[in-house]
Amino acid sequence: CGNKYVGRSIPIGRVNKNVLLLCGPGGVVSLETLKSELNDTPYSVINRFFIHENAVIVTETDKEKEKESITTGSTFEGIGQARSRRAIRKATTIKSLLEIDNGDYNWLKQFVIDDNEYFNLIESVNGVILLEGHQGFGLSNWFGQYPYVTSVDTTVMANMSEAGLNPFMLQKVYGVMRTYEIRIAGNSGPLKRELKWDDIPTHPDPE
Repeated sequence: CGNKYVGRSIPIGRVNKNVLLLCGPGGVVSLETLKSELNDTPYSVINRFFIHENAVIVTETDKEKEKESITTGSTFEGIGQARSRRAIRKATTIKSLLEIDNGDYNWLKQFVIDDNEYFNLIESVNGVILLEGHQGFGLSNWFGQYPYVTSVDTTVMANMSEAGLNPFMLQKVYGVMRTYEIRIAGNSGPLKRELKWDDIPTHPDPE
């Protein structure tokens, strides 16, 4: 059935060679994962994939601290810990890393842009933007079953805010659903109106 390519850092739009790909200022990036994806993807993203300089970098220490402190279900990828450091102004951003770089991250520099470049690129596509959000409403830190939630708000408006997009630009919202059940390993807690596959044959059709 072909080859499998997992995307965590580069937007899924990479499969279309005519699409501009941006990781906004609210992004959280593992450089190890990003470099792996850049090397493994058969879809060239050179000159069309860019990361805002204020995106935060996940470190190995972030991953370790999550394993020590989080008692609810988690992927332990360090993203929540990196966001916590951002909130207290202790995060490592792409910009701050490159300011002290001794050459180890020369491969990254071609992808990094500042505010002006970021918004100029958004302007260049004449408002035709597909914003790829994260997780679902039920996992929102604001609206979910706290503390069994992710580290940020996951609503549409929150995603637009992270990307620096005007809410009046919104035209359509697409929901994406897996065709199989999935819960984070560990204590994932309750989920309102959770539907099991065994329930579907007896579930009333929507009117």
